[in-house]
Amino acid sequence: MLDETIVVAYGTATRSSFTGSASSVGSEKIGERVVSNVSNALAGQMSGVQIYDNGNKPGTGASIRIRGIGSMSASNSPLYVVDGIPYDGNISSINPSDIESMTVLKDAAANAIYGARGANGVILITTRKGKTSEANVTVDAKWGSNRREVPNYDVITSPGEYYELMYKALYNSRAYAGATVTQAHDYANRVLLDAGNGGLGYLVYTVPEGQRLIGTNFRLNPNAVLGYSDGEYYYTPDDWYDEVFGKG
Repeated sequence: MLDETIVVAYGTATRSSFTGSASSVGSEKIGERVVSNVSNALAGQMSGVQIYDNGNKPGTGASIRIRGIGSMSASNSPLYVVDGIPYDGNISSINPSDIESMTVLKDAAANAIYGARGANGVILITTRKGKTSEANVTVDAKWGSNRREVPNYDVITSPGEYYELMYKALYNSRAYAGATVTQAHDYANRVLLDAGNGGLGYLVYTVPEGQRLIGTNFRLNPNAVLGYSDGEYYYTPDDWYDEVFGKG
């Protein structure tokens, strides 16, 4: 460990001769962790370096603070240096598999060469370089699964159920106001498709002439057929639940 070579601002040095404050992580340690970006690869790897997750969005990099917050109004992010060149791009665009080592410079002496840009610490990233050797094929496969911790809510699963619930809501609005059963059913049937009075305003079913879409049992007419024709085309509704969640 004492003769380990670490990358510092002004070149390389052995750990035994280096007097500044720096910590390094090699490719072996990075390869052991299942991470999608460079910033998360440092989590829990060294003292004085805090990693704050910015959310659950895939590929989103974490915020890194080296020895706390240094400014109340200016940026507190460290300076990234990739292969000796200050890096201003998105750190998440660097593939963790391409990294040979990462060194975090924590104190003023170690990052003095970078001036004010290194005030919040410096993260030196050294990428892998080609070597002369026999050809090697490396396969890196990662997989996993996830599920909702909270069960999903009951949802409307069909257009028919949507019309049934709307009909029942219209019926209840009159029944609770003192209307008779017949009056409440007549109101719900009349207003169900009347957008001007709070109804749905459209019908995606074809119902036999003289029959109701929703019966007095609050269920969809078994003779109703999903889809309708305008005389030239026949339309059927899309299942947006399947479209959104990829179940189709």
